[in-house]
Amino acid sequence: MKKYFYPLLIIIALGCRGDSELAMERGIQYYEWDMIEKAVLEFKFVIHNLSSQNEKLDYSQIRLKSRAHHNLAVAYAKKNWSSFMIFNNARCKILTPKLVAKAHGLYLHQFKWTKENLIGSLPSNWNILVEEQKIPKKINALHYTLGGPYFKKHSKCPGARYWFKYKRQIFK
Repeated sequence: MKKYFYPLLIIIALGCRGDSELAMERGIQYYEWDMIEKAVLEFKFVIHNLSSQNEKLDYSQIRLKSRAHHNLAVAYAKKNWSSFMIFNNARCKILTPKLVAKAHGLYLHQFKWTKENLIGSLPSNWNILVEEQKIPKKINALHYTLGGPYFKKHSKCPGARYWFKYKRQIFK
């Protein structure tokens, strides 16, 4: 019995993974399944969990934390770009209804369907990220990334007055 007990104990001890390692694996799996928000939560958990430990981190923990930061950056690549776009329809023939219906969200939102040098830019006042960027005097579009004034909880968020002004104009 002893000859089976000790090897089994060693296998169990080596096979156990901590919360951070498991969260990293879940995050990677969620990312591959195109469940970006869940992946981001897992990567953030890893970062927070390893940052809150009072003792010094060993090499494997530092490496894990670094991978979590990297994975977050990849998950957020070109985040919010697709929230406000202008297309040159004469040049953008690839985005057919069939492709858009079947493509993964990352493929579309990270612009993997086009070449990087074909992506232009808009003046910054065309897509202000409310509560993430300062709202300038001249604006053309506000993007409520954290919740807009249409929710009671955010009714007094920066830029809410613009939203209510245009809502009143529309529903006169």
